[in-house]
Amino acid sequence: VREPYVAIRTPVLEHPGAYLLTLQRPALFGISSESERVPFRVVASHGFLDPRQSVASETARLGEAKIFTFSGRNLAALRIRPDAPALQPSTAYAGRARPLATDVQWMDPEQKQIRVRLTLYRAGQVSTRELFEFIGSGESPINRDLGWPVIEVQAGG
Repeated sequence: VREPYVAIRTPVLEHPGAYLLTLQRPALFGISSESERVPFRVVASHGFLDPRQSVASETARLGEAKIFTFSGRNLAALRIRPDAPALQPSTAYAGRARPLATDVQWMDPEQKQIRVRLTLYRAGQVSTRELFEFIGSGESPINRDLGWPVIEVQAGG
């Protein structure tokens, strides 16, 4: 019985462009082999936050600092936007909050994972696009096309 899935190993693709992946199943007990072609595209990107990660599953509370872990590529170029409205304390929090109560806690040596402490002052979904930017290179094509992770901020209780 053939499995309904396959494992795919590709070499590191360093050049953007269109590629064609050929999947082949070997002949089994005299049954002819099968093959299928799947087109895919490699997009050039200077750096990005992984749009598939589920940061929203880790909710934050309004006005409370929390450490978030983000994955992606070239995260050393990631900067916090100091003027992001969600990072600005309202007058209700102004007396208790530090100005821009955010900072990088840790980054792995390959720049593929980063832990950042954020204090968010707006309830609801907050897109990381509003909070971060990649210095010197503008918006990542990957995040522009596939989206940015979001953080769900709950009102304080």
